[in-house]
Amino acid sequence: MPPEQSPAHLGLLAAARRSTFFVRHRALRTQPLSRDEYLATIAGSPIRAGSNEEPPFNFWPYFDAISQSDFEGYDCTAHTVTYVYRNDGAKLSHVLVNSTDPSVFMVLVLDIARRAVIGHRLLNLGNEYGLDA
Repeated sequence: MPPEQSPAHLGLLAAARRSTFFVRHRALRTQPLSRDEYLATIAGSPIRAGSNEEPPFNFWPYFDAISQSDFEGYDCTAHTVTYVYRNDGAKLSHVLVNSTDPSVFMVLVLDIARRAVIGHRLLNLGNEYGLDA
């Protein structure tokens, strides 16, 4: 393997990209939501969005700016989304970013009209609703 493609070199490139990203987005403010604040964003019966629908805007910079402590040790670094729910007359969307634990998600609450993230909450279905994966 050429030295410019060695695992050590690739690791350094990945670290440089991450640090550039965080320098670029360090001023991005995130808003953890309390349980009550999160529940207040759910109106009526949420409707699951189709798997082929595009997100209303790029929310990943917000996600990547979330404090590690808000993840409570759960790993959501794969950036995988299986569930998206719309509610409140489709004014809000809840994007559930998968973790390595199938019953834990980092939920981003999106304001579709403002094209902004309202906040986030770690949703542990086992703790919140007594559900097992």
